[in-house]
Amino acid sequence: MNDPVVFLDTNFFARLFLDAGSEHERAALGVLEKIVDGTIVAETHPTVLFELAYVLMKIGDISKIAVVTSIRAVLGYTGILIPNRSELIAASALWSTTGAISFADAFHLALTAATEHKHIFSFDKALSNRIEGVVRVESVAELTAAP
Repeated sequence: MNDPVVFLDTNFFARLFLDAGSEHERAALGVLEKIVDGTIVAETHPTVLFELAYVLMKIGDISKIAVVTSIRAVLGYTGILIPNRSELIAASALWSTTGAISFADAFHLALTAATEHKHIFSFDKALSNRIEGVVRVESVAELTAAP
């Protein structure tokens, strides 16, 4: 695979999902076609997807399930390089099934699940018991006592 030639910002994806028929959507679709056919390799970052989730839900007034579907569509494009893709896929699955945590928190849990230690230090009780094997701790005593 070639080196990326462009970084895709949140606005790029938002135009694809929110601006049907607009000039911006047509421009974004043109780039996306080149990504799909392998002419262009692009890159983006997990923070772009967090912002996209916010924009689609708050500005686009789109349901969480539709937002998850949109994010999974982005993650499905192999011509877009995205760090931690597998953790983002896991996070989107977790986020889609719970209303108690944000997409970013679901991502943090997925990242923790991918570690050897499986511990996340957080005072947010909503992060407890979300992913099997991941343990939320909120004190040094809990952390040092953990297996």
